[in-house]
Amino acid sequence: MNPLKAIVSSIILTASLQAASDADAKNPVSAKPDNDTEINGLWHDKDGFGIWIATVARSCAEGYTSVKPLLFISPAAKPDQNAKSQNIDLRKMKMCLYFSERSPLPEKCSSGTFTYRFEKDKNQYTGGFSIQLSSGHKASQHFRAEYCKPSR
Repeated sequence: MNPLKAIVSSIILTASLQAASDADAKNPVSAKPDNDTEINGLWHDKDGFGIWIATVARSCAEGYTSVKPLLFISPAAKPDQNAKSQNIDLRKMKMCLYFSERSPLPEKCSSGTFTYRFEKDKNQYTGGFSIQLSSGHKASQHFRAEYCKPSR
């Protein structure tokens, strides 16, 4: 490749990567918690196990009903709290739903992985997910979910 073409290609690639980076910065779905103590999820095990993960810091007391985007996952069985770290194929989940501003109805997860570990001393799950939704959109995020006793 001649030097001029290489420079132009490099500029175009850099601009594309910067645009993608800017889009990710504006897209809270790919936002990572600021530090390892920020709570942006909750879990409970009444009537089955479930984890709700938001894109913003949130406590149990603040609630999660109006937060979007929001991921809800429910494995077929409660995850092993003694395992150091586990990966779950989201296609094996009993339920995986993503609530967003794009649609009045939740989108189903069509593929992806959910990685977590349980921190006994804090009674929290931490980890991350990378999913593809039924609409074709993708989402990924890290989380820290605290135990939240259901209100009913």
